[in-house]
Amino acid sequence: MSDRKGFLPIEDQQAALKLVRDAAKLHSPATSWARDQRYLDKSHITGFDFNRGCLMLEINELTDLALLREEMQLDPHLMIKTEAHHQEIFFKSAFRSVDLDAGKIEMALPQEVFRMQMRKHPRARMDHLAVVSITHPDPQDPNRILDRRLYDLSLGGASLILHYGEERHYHVRQRLESLELNIPGGTVKTWGIVRHLKVFPQDTSLQGVQLGIEFFNLGPIDLKRIDALVQSELRKQFAELDGAKD
Repeated sequence: MSDRKGFLPIEDQQAALKLVRDAAKLHSPATSWARDQRYLDKSHITGFDFNRGCLMLEINELTDLALLREEMQLDPHLMIKTEAHHQEIFFKSAFRSVDLDAGKIEMALPQEVFRMQMRKHPRARMDHLAVVSITHPDPQDPNRILDRRLYDLSLGGASLILHYGEERHYHVRQRLESLELNIPGGTVKTWGIVRHLKVFPQDTSLQGVQLGIEFFNLGPIDLKRIDALVQSELRKQFAELDGAKD
């Protein structure tokens, strides 16, 4: 797998496995999912055995065991996200065995481990989701509403794509009032400050101007909804990244 969409391969295999081992030592929270995301489970990594070439995942008591068995037959792999030393790491691992009495899944050690780009908040690309957009008053005409699609999103902010020429109406540190973030499940209302502007060359695949915004005054419910969307998109994008390798 190559570096794409913020997933950075850890080239040193020993360093990569050390992160997985340390996650197990810390019993770090783990999210595991099948490529199609029908099976999704949140539990912990609880064991690491280098000699046997395996790691252990705790089975959540709410796990749909019938669905887990079905997924094992369809594709004997899980995508796994966990954390160690303040780094989020992603990898694919193959099923070795499932011990329902002990409440554990034994997985093979991963061949590759990826980390996310170092940011305060995980950021996911949103440019393929037509239903995700951000709306705010036109800086030239406050009575006119601009609706522009998102490029990426995190708990801390977002960037959207403007049409060429619209960037002249914005500047860094400009305050944007009455932002409405339209995401699955409803609208998040907030305000923000412009943090950067980037004009994409017209001969590139991405056309327009990237406007980076930092969010302020988001409530706990809205933060939870944004985080759920970001995490869902990261899972999809990592599965797509692995599929591209296959």
